[in-house]
Amino acid sequence: MSFLQLRHYLNHHITARSKAGHGIHSPFVYKLATRVLPDQQAEIFNTAEGIRAHMLSRSESIQITDFGAGSRKTSTPERQIREIAKTSLQPAQRCRLLYRLAMHQAPGSILELGTSLGITTAYLAATQRPVFSMEGCPNIHSLACQNLKETESQNIHLLCGHFDELLPDFLREHSGCNFAFVDGNHRYDATIRYYELLKSHMPPNALMVFDDIYWSEGMKKAWKEIVSRQNQITIDLFYFGLVYLRPDQAPEHFKIKL
Repeated sequence: MSFLQLRHYLNHHITARSKAGHGIHSPFVYKLATRVLPDQQAEIFNTAEGIRAHMLSRSESIQITDFGAGSRKTSTPERQIREIAKTSLQPAQRCRLLYRLAMHQAPGSILELGTSLGITTAYLAATQRPVFSMEGCPNIHSLACQNLKETESQNIHLLCGHFDELLPDFLREHSGCNFAFVDGNHRYDATIRYYELLKSHMPPNALMVFDDIYWSEGMKKAWKEIVSRQNQITIDLFYFGLVYLRPDQAPEHFKIKL
């Protein structure tokens, strides 16, 4: 965690509400905080964690094509697979949270921007709903394809290419997508662009989850701008920013500790 993130984390810890629900007056958010946010273990995630362990053991390097904000650890286009697994994958606890958030949504397809090595994809696929995951780097996409074969899931659809090229067509063809996890480009302009695209195509009560909203000043600026928009509920979990589309509701914003 960088100094900037640490400063924001301490501020969040001081100002956020407890997931026990104290001080949360929205029935919808209270239910989310008390029933969905608390962590739960499950054996259905064992395969995904087995894939993670395997990736952490692989020392070979691959060439990286990065369309996002890059890595804090290195600027080289070649990285060891185990280093990617160590620095780029969501921790198991947050993967479980994404699964619960997706399960809390009404049935519909799931979109992931940023497949990485496929661990989060495997967790989302455990919902048994169609999962469409996009990855910009061909070599990482290839690794994810190999990894996800181990899950034997029939509901995973992997796409490789630049999000700006893939996303508009996908959203036109999949109007039932009501859960989107955005974890592939941590730049201000890209984050706002994807938010606008998703909001204009996703149905009422859909959920967008933005990763690392305090990753940089650019991401913090993007999240602040998203929070200012109308007809939605936004929830700051520090690691994730949640946006629930509520067309007939005045905007509400909450900070909750995980």
